[in-house]
Amino acid sequence: MLVKIGLTESKKVHMKLKHINTADFTENEAGFVVTNEQLAQLDEKLETLSAENAELSKANEDLLKKFDNLSASPAPTQAAAVKPIATLSFELDGQKYGFRYPHFSRDGVKITAEQIANDAALQAELVSKKHSILKQL
Repeated sequence: MLVKIGLTESKKVHMKLKHINTADFTENEAGFVVTNEQLAQLDEKLETLSAENAELSKANEDLLKKFDNLSASPAPTQAAAVKPIATLSFELDGQKYGFRYPHFSRDGVKITAEQIANDAALQAELVSKKHSILKQL
């Protein structure tokens, strides 16, 4: 804050700024003083963010096109009909086996009765462990 000591207004301003190298500062429209180094950093940040925005905008446009194509595509046809478990069976060592359930999960993998009916090794494994999905017929 300046104290009036009888100097003209221009001399007061000159005295206030005398110890500051004004080439290092810029005043913006709001009256804030910013160093040229800060302006350079802000310009660099602006360029970086503008480039990122352009990349993200392009990716967004691509995703919107894919979405529009998927939305315009006809609905997928019904999946192949699953055989009822009553019609599935297999024979192992002279014994016939059927299924109590349409599927079970092992280690997070769904195994269907139809897969078991078509896989002799899996049949032998499940029979030897007396797995609950199987029933003797």
